[in-house]
Amino acid sequence: MSARLPESTPDEIGELIEAVQVEHTAATLTVTPEGPADKERAAELITELSDALDFSLDAPDVAPDDVERFAKVRSYHHDQGVNPASLGPQGKRTSLA
Repeated sequence: MSARLPESTPDEIGELIEAVQVEHTAATLTVTPEGPADKERAAELITELSDALDFSLDAPDVAPDDVERFAKVRSYHHDQGVNPASLGPQGKRTSLA
């Protein structure tokens, strides 16, 4: 005989994952609070990654569809009010502070 799981199990798993993530974040911030150096390094890494992506998309063998998809992602994030520093050089770089 096999026991059936309640129909609410998927929802409960999702709620459990969310609760664990919230507690993990709180514990991490308690142990290692974010400092100015972390924000500066994060901004540098975002810039480096964005520049690498832009360089890769400028290569002659990149499909136009890939460039168009990346432009759509940038546009979507812009419309959502996401910090343009995380989207690369097409937006003005701003600090993460």
